[in-house]
Amino acid sequence: VLFIGNSFTDTNKMSATIFPPIVSSAGYAAEIHSITRGSWTLEQFANSSDSYGAQVDAHLRTYKYDYVILQEQSHRPITNSSSFYAGVRALNAKIKANGAKTVLYATWGYRQNHPSIPGMGGSTAQMEAYLRGAYMNIGNEIGAEIAHVGKAFTHVYTNHPSIELYNTTDLYHPSQAGSTLAAYVIFATIFK
Repeated sequence: VLFIGNSFTDTNKMSATIFPPIVSSAGYAAEIHSITRGSWTLEQFANSSDSYGAQVDAHLRTYKYDYVILQEQSHRPITNSSSFYAGVRALNAKIKANGAKTVLYATWGYRQNHPSIPGMGGSTAQMEAYLRGAYMNIGNEIGAEIAHVGKAFTHVYTNHPSIELYNTTDLYHPSQAGSTLAAYVIFATIFK
């Protein structure tokens, strides 16, 4: 499994320290790699002349993956969907050439008091719905699996408010519980 994403993947070392024990405790053996950089977009990761894009190319040449998880910059599917789609398409072509399956890591709406919420739909749930729609549009186009992490966040945020999913300082990065929820949703998507 290869994770490609930014701080939402890297926060709490989700792909390196939370996801692997979930996989092994379920009885699976998996080699897990990640290429992450805060604020990076999928277009940057798809660009071979970008230093992180070059790492993606090197990993896809060196290793045979079963799944590659793609996580876009947090608001880009809403604010620049054409560039989001272009990045997914470019990376999907490289992933298919590797023989792997693309899994889209659909992220969550910002916590309600975040200052960007008014411009992103007006509520946490509406921002997540917009994000989910963008991930589903490109996922349907390329035939990718979608890990609906954002949908799970919205469910827990709405129905179990005592579970703090967000970093309470910035109101958009995941807390330890949020990263754990993300890891379980990605696990469930891959392993059914």
